[in-house]
Amino acid sequence: MSNADTIIEILEREGVEYLFGFPNNRLFNSAATHSLRPIIARTERVAINMADSYTRMRNGEKVGVIAVQDGPGIEASFPAVAQAYGDNTPILMLPGAHAPAMQDYDPQFTASRSFRDITRFASLINDPLTIPRKLEMAFAALKNGKSGPVVVETAANLLWGKAPAQTAGDGNGYRSPGRHRSLADPVDVERILDHLLSAQRPVLIAGHGVLYAQASKELVQLAQLLQIPVTTSLLGKSSFPEDHPLALGTAGRTITRAAGHFANEADFILGIGTSFT
Repeated sequence: MSNADTIIEILEREGVEYLFGFPNNRLFNSAATHSLRPIIARTERVAINMADSYTRMRNGEKVGVIAVQDGPGIEASFPAVAQAYGDNTPILMLPGAHAPAMQDYDPQFTASRSFRDITRFASLINDPLTIPRKLEMAFAALKNGKSGPVVVETAANLLWGKAPAQTAGDGNGYRSPGRHRSLADPVDVERILDHLLSAQRPVLIAGHGVLYAQASKELVQLAQLLQIPVTTSLLGKSSFPEDHPLALGTAGRTITRAAGHFANEADFILGIGTSFT
């Protein structure tokens, strides 16, 4: 089996269903012989947007994975990855990389270096023995902490190479990282609730964190119990039913008249699952 097969088998263990992207990348060959369905777009940006949408549809429980070629493929991917970073969408980019002998020479493009400002984690694989550990680090970043894209580039010649015995098959040494959730401090919760109950004109702003937490039902219960109007960010759209009597519509750079009026008149605004950016 090839090193590309090792990567695909690790993706299978993480429950990945599709491999989006634009060729040429050896991972597509391996995906086609495994359970991952390759989905080829017309451009790299479209493929990344598809994977981004897939992740949002699954509320981050399933992560969109994208493969593109080294050089022009990953270079053309920058705007879409930057968009995912701005929207805190966890996606996994698996571009090829130039062979080690060609790396670090201008104008060769090194994604793991150039994408660091728009990713949660960026790394380069030149040694097949590091594949399991590098992907453990990648999925740990995708599952925990602030959400965002991850880039792991692998030397193209290594993808075609034969996997060493240590990483071949089920004994590849990969250990799936756990998903860790943090709990709000009860003291902070009580303090926020006191502010909410004492406010005369409170407003709730719901972001896409409500969708990722699958907490829309609880949000509706809170709004109805306290009779507080709710607006959503553009990314949080649909986290609160827009036909609900307490719905104000979306608020962002573009805002509904109702949301603008209530926000301007509010004496306390509580953001739920939003970064306020």
